[in-house]
Amino acid sequence: ITINGKANLAGGKCGALKTAVPRDVIELYTEVYMTMLSPLNDERIAYLGLQYLQESLQPVFLNTNSFASQNETVNNTVHALLFATMTFYTSDEVNADFAWLNQTQANKTIDRYQAVLNKNLGANIAEVFIVDATIKSYDFTTISPVETSFTECSNPGSDGTLYTEAKATTKMYVATTTGAESTSRALFLSNREMGNTTSGSEREAPFSANGPIVPFEASRPSRITYYSRTDAVPSESLKVDYGSLFALISRGESGLNVSNVIGVFFGTKIMHGSNFGSAVDEAVYLKRLVTIDNYPILSRWYKVDIKIQWVNHTYSVSIDDLIVTTEQTFQGDDVDGIRLSTYRSVDVWFDEIYVGFDNSLNFQCPITLRTGTSTQAPVQRHWSFEEVHGEGNLGYTAYNVMTRHYNFLDTQGSIAFDGQGQVNDNQDIKLQYKDGDYPLTQGLIHAGALVYLTNSLRSGKTPLDQSKTRVSDQGLWSGVKDGPGGAGDGRQFWYTEYNFESDLSPTLNGGVAACSSQDLNRWRFEGIVFHYTNLSDLVFGEPGPFYVERPKVLFNAPTGQYVMWAVMDREKRDLALSAIATSPYEDGPFLFRRSFYPDGNQTRDQVIFVNDEGQPLLGRTYYQTVEFLLPQAIMQPVWESAKNRDGSINYRNSYHRAVYDPGYDNFNDIYLQRWRKEDIAYEVQCVDRLNSSKVRTPKSGEYNDDGDVCNDPSERKVIIGQGVPVVTSMFI
Repeated sequence: ITINGKANLAGGKCGALKTAVPRDVIELYTEVYMTMLSPLNDERIAYLGLQYLQESLQPVFLNTNSFASQNETVNNTVHALLFATMTFYTSDEVNADFAWLNQTQANKTIDRYQAVLNKNLGANIAEVFIVDATIKSYDFTTISPVETSFTECSNPGSDGTLYTEAKATTKMYVATTTGAESTSRALFLSNREMGNTTSGSEREAPFSANGPIVPFEASRPSRITYYSRTDAVPSESLKVDYGSLFALISRGESGLNVSNVIGVFFGTKIMHGSNFGSAVDEAVYLKRLVTIDNYPILSRWYKVDIKIQWVNHTYSVSIDDLIVTTEQTFQGDDVDGIRLSTYRSVDVWFDEIYVGFDNSLNFQCPITLRTGTSTQAPVQRHWSFEEVHGEGNLGYTAYNVMTRHYNFLDTQGSIAFDGQGQVNDNQDIKLQYKDGDYPLTQGLIHAGALVYLTNSLRSGKTPLDQSKTRVSDQGLWSGVKDGPGGAGDGRQFWYTEYNFESDLSPTLNGGVAACSSQDLNRWRFEGIVFHYTNLSDLVFGEPGPFYVERPKVLFNAPTGQYVMWAVMDREKRDLALSAIATSPYEDGPFLFRRSFYPDGNQTRDQVIFVNDEGQPLLGRTYYQTVEFLLPQAIMQPVWESAKNRDGSINYRNSYHRAVYDPGYDNFNDIYLQRWRKEDIAYEVQCVDRLNSSKVRTPKSGEYNDDGDVCNDPSERKVIIGQGVPVVTSMFI
């Protein structure tokens, strides 16, 4: 009954609200030993055993999945064992026995419950005798039963009644769990299709039509990242297509005129789609989604990345950093919220939800198709024509212009300007291509650019139970764990330069990206491990911006660091420096260490590798014009070859010129470490001053009570070497 089109609620709102309420409970795991004269089926035995537990302790729930096993028959008596779980609320409003218990109090209460079970031993329930019942263990947890609450009102119904029903039965709260990034909590959503009527009987209830919406200002995010874990509900998640939907939505300006722009579904399948219906229970909305994986793993965290290109209205989806679909079209001008929806009976967790700009520079790992592999590596540039031959040179040897001289000799019979002038610029290098020593080509994956890494955090295979055996040294098959050092450990890592211009910040203008693979077919994104904004010219102090070419990475076992070498330059391509960066992890971030010329020469191509002796080596190619100056021979004593401005002899410089060592001109020489004897393994001898044949050799880090290595004054110290470990280079 309405008044002016509105419901008459003068008598008050009457009704019942059904909702899933989280309850803290304690679960008692119990064994019941029974005997009977004749065999019964397992379901009947379980029913009778649970009836004994129900009448004895009256728990809130009994695990109906308990299993009864008839394991033997002795003297015409059948013996059976029942495993059951009894659940009690721990709230003082419902059960004061278990309210706010600590460990000691819980044990005392359980002992009291055990005494009740012992008191009822010997009970005969339908010719089944209870011989023994034992509470084996217990556990505190949280459940969410659907409960009904009634509202009191004085409306007798004479003015009519108003019936309302809440359809959003999904519960949502932050619960304790092992999060995706080892956090202690995550967002938990749970939905059930089974509820209780007012009489206490179970019935199938409609699943939620919509999930919670998290609104934000209308914007164009370029990357959305989140983690999701789906758990099936025992005895309930039996229907097809149960799961959860993460959707980017556009709600419109009036009310909740919701439009799903892009969404990813996790459950019995992993699917994605765009511009599908807004109601989760829409009859055909799942049919509008495209399947990514038909057999996902339950109770496992998945990482999801959605990258959006708003210019051409396309998006891509990555699962666990592996690209699963690209260049999918959608319609929409912006998004202003996300919806987390559940579908049928399911428990789902969400963690680390990020909506914002793409700080991965919109990089995409290689994609392998039947037609080949495509990458986002830039065009590979080599030595240019100008760098090899000099600016303004045509690539040919240049001669000075000949000048004709006149003298008293008769020129009859001679040819004017016969021959060629004196060589001005000799060019003996010939380039095969007009752009340099190699043609300009799009960057591809070559074997020389890959590095195989093992026993690291990212090299181990993360999906479990894929490889179970290996051949041991004895030739026998044995089980091997997954992960670092286990079955399937080892990945090929590909590091590549990536040139990118960001419209957000110059700090995002390019960097070094990393991808890894175990089969050279599917490539996992490891991240932007180094950004160009961290580069500096430490030789000339020239301004940037800078970039790198051909990064190479190796693991340095003595220092436990991953070392990156790359060619560093700027837009003018006039530096051709070497840059070094290090990181304790293969997926970065790498810390810039130095830019320099290792051998004093520019380079465009270099490689680092470890030889058979375990020595790291650097191989480089370079072009260098060498000029020789041949002065006239002069007799001069070496002891006065160097003089000061006032004409006096500089004996120090004269000595260095007379006794020359190549290390004087090698700014990479480890002269300081060699002076400290750090290039020799640690060995210190303590020689007795009275008996020189008495020598003691302490270990590294061994000191006496005074904090000295040798006992002074009875011993003198002789240093053989101080390398811990031995230093062979300044840069590795």
